[in-house]
Amino acid sequence: MAALNSITLMAPGSLGLNTEKKDVINGPDWATEAKNCVVNRAGRLAARKGWADQTSNPIASTPTIDMMHEYVDESSNTIVISAAAAKIYKDIDDFTDANNDITSTTAPGDDLWQFTDFNNKVIGAQDGEIMVVKTSGDFADITAASGSLPTGRCVHGAFGRVWASNSDNQVLKYSALLDETHWSTGAGSVDMSSVWTNGMDEIVAITSVGAMLVVFGKRHIVMWIDGTGSEIGLNPANMYVNDIIEGTGCISQHSVQVTGEGDILYLSKLGIQLLSRAIAQKNNPIGTITKHIRADMAYYISQETLANVRSGYSPDEGFYILTFPSSNLIVYMNMKRLFQDEEGDFVAPVCIWTISPMPTAILVRDNGDILFGMAGVVGKYGGNVDDAASYNCSFWSSWMAGPEGQEENIKILKGVNAYVQLGASNAVTWRWSFDFGSNTFSETILYTVSSDLAEWGTAEWGTSEFSGATLAIKKTAEGKGEGQFIKVGYTMTVANFDFVLNHITLVATFGRRAT
Repeated sequence: MAALNSITLMAPGSLGLNTEKKDVINGPDWATEAKNCVVNRAGRLAARKGWADQTSNPIASTPTIDMMHEYVDESSNTIVISAAAAKIYKDIDDFTDANNDITSTTAPGDDLWQFTDFNNKVIGAQDGEIMVVKTSGDFADITAASGSLPTGRCVHGAFGRVWASNSDNQVLKYSALLDETHWSTGAGSVDMSSVWTNGMDEIVAITSVGAMLVVFGKRHIVMWIDGTGSEIGLNPANMYVNDIIEGTGCISQHSVQVTGEGDILYLSKLGIQLLSRAIAQKNNPIGTITKHIRADMAYYISQETLANVRSGYSPDEGFYILTFPSSNLIVYMNMKRLFQDEEGDFVAPVCIWTISPMPTAILVRDNGDILFGMAGVVGKYGGNVDDAASYNCSFWSSWMAGPEGQEENIKILKGVNAYVQLGASNAVTWRWSFDFGSNTFSETILYTVSSDLAEWGTAEWGTSEFSGATLAIKKTAEGKGEGQFIKVGYTMTVANFDFVLNHITLVATFGRRAT
C-alpha cells in the first residue's frame, strides 16, 4: 500500500491576490481568488465584515450619497456631513428632519464636493461652483473680500490657509492666513503650468503630510516645503519646490488618503501607489503596491468614470479600500502587512470585495467607524451580514507542484484537512482542481459549533485558539482525482458568523513521474 504523505499549506492566501501568475506555479501563500476576504491581524485569510444600516429615515427618493465628511471643531465635537440630490445634510440617522438640511441658499448643481476643515469651519468646493463655508449653522456661499474665489474641484486646509485649484486646473491659489475670504490681500497663487517639468498636466488633488504640501497632477507629483522652518509648518512666502516626481501622478481626486505613518496612498494610471515608494524609485517610479494584480487594475481603471472612485483608510482595521463602481467591486489592501516580494518590491496583500449595494461614498471617522454612503442611507462596516443579507466568500490558491523532490510526481489526493475558525455552525464547500484544468472536485462539509463554542464539549487542544468568539475546528473532505499540479480553495455563504482559514493539509500518495 502506497504511503500517505502530508502537504501542509500554512496560512494559505495570506499574501493576497496574485492574478499576474494565476496560470503558473506559485507558492501557497498567494491566492488567485480572494473574494470578500481580508488578511487578519494574525496573518490569516478571513471573511470581511458586513455593514449595518444607520439611517432610520432615508433621503426622499433614495438618491445616492456621493460624498461624506466628518467635521471636527476646536472642541472636538463632530458632525458627519453628506452630499446627495443637490443638497448637503448633517447627521446620518434622519435625513427627513428639516434641521438636518444644511444646504447653502445657492443650491449646488452637483454633489461632487470636496470638504475640508479650516479654522473651526468647514469649506466646500466643487468644479464650477462657488465655494461654501459652514460655521455654526447652514452652509453659505463665501463672498470674496479681496481677489476672486477659486472655482476648481480641489480644496485643502493646511498651514493656516485654504489651498484650492482654479477652474482651469492650472492655478493653485491660497487664501490669507486664517481667512477664507481674502484671495489677493495676504494671499497668492502659483501657476502650475510653469512648474510641470514633463509637458502640460493638470491639478487633480491637493493634500499635505507633515510640513509638506503635495500637489498631484496626472503625470507629476510636486512637493513644497518651507526651508526657514515656519512656526505654522509652511509659509507661502518661503516655500519652494523640494521635489518633483515625473512619470506618475494621481488620476482620481478622491483616491488620496494620508496614512497614520505619514505616507500618502493614491490611484495612478499604474495602480495604487505609496508616495514614499514613488520618491524612493524616483528615477523609475512605476512600482505599485498592487503590482500582482496589475492587469486587473488596468482593466478596472479603463472601465471607470474616475470622478466616481471613492476611498478610505482605516488605521484601526489596517486597510485601504478603493471603489470601482463600474466594475461593481472594491479593492482591499492590508497596509499593516506590507512586505517585499521575490523581486524586492514593496507590495500589500490584496483582496476583492463585492458589497451590495456598492458604496458611493466612504468615510472613516476619528472614532474608527467606517461609514458607507449608499442609496439614501448610511451603512456602518461591522457584523457579518450586508444589511441583513448574506454574502459569498471564496478563495482559490495558486497552482502548486508539491513538496521538494516530488514536483514531477503525480499526486493522488486522499483527503483535504482544513483547520478553520468559525463563530457559528455553517457549511463550507472545499474544492480542488488538477493540472490547470477547469474540472473541479468539491465536497461540502458542515462545521458544527455548539453554543459554548466548544467541539465535543471542549475547545480543540484544550483551549480556544486565538481570541474572540470563534472555535478552531478540523474537518476532512474526501480526496478525489490526481495530477501533477493542484490548487485548492473554498466557497461559503457568510451570515452572522466569523470565519478564518488557519491552514490546509493535503493528504496524498505520490505516484509515477508525470510524462
